[in-house]
Amino acid sequence: MRAGELGAGIPDSLKTLALAPWERLEASRSASGSGRGVPTAASIADRHGAQLELADAGPGLDARLLFPGAADSHG
Repeated sequence: MRAGELGAGIPDSLKTLALAPWERLEASRSASGSGRGVPTAASIADRHGAQLELADAGPGLDARLLFPGAADSHG
Protein backbone atom coordinates (compact mmCIF):
# COMPACT_ATOMS: atom_id res chain seq x y z
CA MET A 1 0.00 0.00 0.00
CA ARG A 2 1.34 3.43 -0.89
CA ALA A 3 0.34 6.99 0.01
CA GLY A 4 1.96 10.30 -0.75
CA GLU A 5 1.66 13.97 0.00
CA LEU A 6 3.11 17.08 -1.59
CA GLY A 7 4.17 18.97 1.54
CA ALA A 8 7.70 19.64 2.73
CA GLY A 9 8.45 15.94 3.23
CA ILE A 10 10.82 14.58 5.88
CA PRO A 11 14.61 14.82 5.53
CA ASP A 12 16.37 11.44 5.59
CA SER A 13 18.19 12.44 8.78
CA LEU A 14 14.84 12.85 10.61
CA LYS A 15 12.85 9.84 9.34
CA THR A 16 13.63 7.72 12.44
CA LEU A 17 12.58 10.58 14.73
CA ALA A 18 9.35 11.01 12.72
CA LEU A 19 8.38 7.43 13.66
CA ALA A 20 8.69 8.11 17.41
CA PRO A 21 5.40 8.68 19.30
CA TRP A 22 4.62 12.27 20.25
CA GLU A 23 7.59 13.70 18.35
CA ARG A 24 7.03 16.74 16.15
CA LEU A 25 9.71 17.70 13.70
CA GLU A 26 10.82 21.30 14.09
CA ALA A 27 9.51 22.30 10.64
CA SER A 28 6.00 21.05 11.52
CA ARG A 29 5.65 22.75 14.90
CA SER A 30 3.62 25.62 13.42
CA ALA A 31 1.28 23.21 11.60
CA SER A 32 -1.80 21.59 13.10
CA GLY A 33 -1.69 18.02 14.34
CA SER A 34 -0.48 16.05 17.32
CA GLY A 35 2.51 14.25 15.84
CA ARG A 36 0.76 10.88 16.14
CA GLY A 37 -0.14 10.05 12.52
CA VAL A 38 3.12 8.55 11.25
CA PRO A 39 4.00 6.73 14.51
CA THR A 40 0.47 5.29 14.73
CA ALA A 41 0.66 4.03 11.15
CA ALA A 42 4.07 2.46 11.90
CA SER A 43 2.71 0.77 15.04
CA ILE A 44 -0.31 -0.66 13.21
CA ALA A 45 1.95 -1.89 10.40
CA ASP A 46 4.23 -3.59 12.93
CA ARG A 47 1.30 -5.34 14.61
CA HIS A 48 0.34 -6.81 11.22
CA GLY A 49 3.86 -7.93 10.36
CA ALA A 50 4.42 -5.05 7.94
CA GLN A 51 6.86 -2.16 7.88
CA LEU A 52 6.19 1.53 7.21
CA GLU A 53 8.81 2.95 4.86
CA LEU A 54 9.19 6.72 4.40
CA ALA A 55 10.82 8.04 1.24
CA ASP A 56 11.36 11.39 -0.43
CA ALA A 57 8.77 12.15 -3.12
CA GLY A 58 10.54 15.38 -4.18
CA PRO A 59 8.49 17.35 -3.21
CA GLY A 60 6.64 15.67 -0.38
CA LEU A 61 6.65 12.29 1.26
CA ASP A 62 6.03 8.81 -0.12
CA ALA A 63 4.87 6.37 2.57
CA ARG A 64 4.67 2.65 1.83
CA LEU A 65 3.34 -0.27 3.86
CA LEU A 66 5.53 -3.25 3.08
CA PHE A 67 4.16 -6.69 3.86
CA PRO A 68 6.53 -9.70 3.91
CA GLY A 69 6.27 -11.77 0.75
CA ALA A 70 4.16 -9.20 -1.11
CA ALA A 71 5.41 -8.24 -4.57
CA ASP A 72 5.83 -4.54 -5.26
CA SER A 73 4.35 -3.97 -8.71
CA HIS A 74 4.79 -0.20 -8.61
CA GLY A 75 8.58 0.03 -8.26
